[in-house]
Amino acid sequence: MTKKERDKIFRATARFIKKHPERYYQFHPNSCLCGLALIKAGADPRHNSSFELIQKVFGISRDEADKLYTMSRWPSKLAYGLAEKVTYSQGAADVGAERLLHYIKTGE
Repeated sequence: MTKKERDKIFRATARFIKKHPERYYQFHPNSCLCGLALIKAGADPRHNSSFELIQKVFGISRDEADKLYTMSRWPSKLAYGLAEKVTYSQGAADVGAERLLHYIKTGE
């Protein structure tokens, strides 16, 4: 998958999360950023580890996948921002969407 294709899916995932905050929960493999992006890409994260599958589907390294999957690797303001939000809230969804957009823009 090209970066352009991957970024398109990540943007669509960010829009989905903001529109459906009740579907986003960073601590569950089928509803975290990676799980939702995999679903948008047509993959089924329920049958594999989302961490390994996101590497395969999106053609990214283990380190890049870890930056998306592991909150301790997120930029501090986003990780702390999510920790302060109520689960399944619009605020949490906004932070999750911002995380994907930040990754697209910076690779971090």
